[in-house]
Amino acid sequence: MKRNKKGIGDEDTKSLMPQDERNKKSLKIECHKLSCFMLTLTIVVSLVLGNLFLIYKDDLSSFKSEGLISGEVRLLYEKYDLNSDGIIDLNEFEPLAHKFLEAKTEHNYDEEISDDDEFLTLNAYFEPLDVTKLNINKYEFLTNSDSLKSLKNWKEPNRAVLNFGCKDFKSFLPQNINDIKVGHVWDLIPRLKRDNNQLSNKRFNPPEPETHEKTLFRLLQMFHKKPFLLSRFAPQGTSLVLRAKNKNYLDIFFRVHAEFQLNEPPYFPFWFTPAQFNGRIIIAKNASHIEYFNLYLPNSKKLNIDMEWLNDMNENMEVDIGFVNRMEIVASMSSLKSTRDHQESDKVTRLRVSETFIKPINQERYENMLKMMKWDEEMSESDALIELEKSFYPFKQITYYPFLDAFKKAQSLNKLVHYILLWGALDDQSC
Repeated sequence: MKRNKKGIGDEDTKSLMPQDERNKKSLKIECHKLSCFMLTLTIVVSLVLGNLFLIYKDDLSSFKSEGLISGEVRLLYEKYDLNSDGIIDLNEFEPLAHKFLEAKTEHNYDEEISDDDEFLTLNAYFEPLDVTKLNINKYEFLTNSDSLKSLKNWKEPNRAVLNFGCKDFKSFLPQNINDIKVGHVWDLIPRLKRDNNQLSNKRFNPPEPETHEKTLFRLLQMFHKKPFLLSRFAPQGTSLVLRAKNKNYLDIFFRVHAEFQLNEPPYFPFWFTPAQFNGRIIIAKNASHIEYFNLYLPNSKKLNIDMEWLNDMNENMEVDIGFVNRMEIVASMSSLKSTRDHQESDKVTRLRVSETFIKPINQERYENMLKMMKWDEEMSESDALIELEKSFYPFKQITYYPFLDAFKKAQSLNKLVHYILLWGALDDQSC
């Protein structure tokens, strides 16, 4: 049958269409009408709700919460509304954002020490900040009950004694352990690789440590519950250097640049930044035994702590430097087997020795025992520390001489003297 030349909509063509097709056509038209109606309704409802929201927003601006909002909530809001304009902008929201993003406030990564592992008892020592070395008004320090409260209350280690499994320290070992050379430096926690590597001041809780960072995190937690393994500004991270080695053991020196957050909301952040931590571990190549462990804050200089905090609503941080005489972690003795057999009458039971703490032996005797260890290759302790300095401070790659010696050296090499006068030390975090 030939189709009529008239359009599809004329009567002749309609009469030729089957009944089902005409029904479908009618249904499509009805659906189209319904869609147009729903779209129109949606637009009208949106306009009405938008106007209601604007009215409600205007009402909120004049709303006074008398008894409906607690004083604690108001106080917390005012703490974050730094300029008291009634609005928390993006800059003021940042510390809250860090609070939301942090996984948890209480970090506990203690793990059961396996029966086939050895354990090491570590003891933490901490002496409070020497107030006489502060630059701020001493009366302010003694009477301030807000930002400095946590600092004044920090008088002892967070955990004075703790057992670690030797295998916890596998992360301290280098890669290619059989081929490593004395003097080789590697990173446990690399510093940030970017031009502006300063991290935010407006944080309260440390981020979740990676698996290989947990042992160092637990170590620093012995001092305070909230260590940050990456300090906010350079130098950052943790580096290690191989000082000596023999067939079975490695003597490793390491240096840590970390810091601690002392405050909790609603107080403002208070950053406690040690100049550095130095450490030493003598460990079996397979991490089955640890002969020695020590981590400490050097106290050879007059100042070794940097502090930054906020006292009020403005953005300027207060800064001071101080001195802590002792901040140290020392092993009681070499590691011991986690379990031992105990015979009583005819019955033999296995005791978990790792559940007890070993009392420290005499440290002088302990260190004399270390001197008896024989090494196939080694470098001096001072040279090992210099290698670590070079890894944190690129300018240390150049040899520096005392003032008078520099002129003698320049004369022998027929070179000029480049003289620089500094107020503070470039390789001292506390400055």
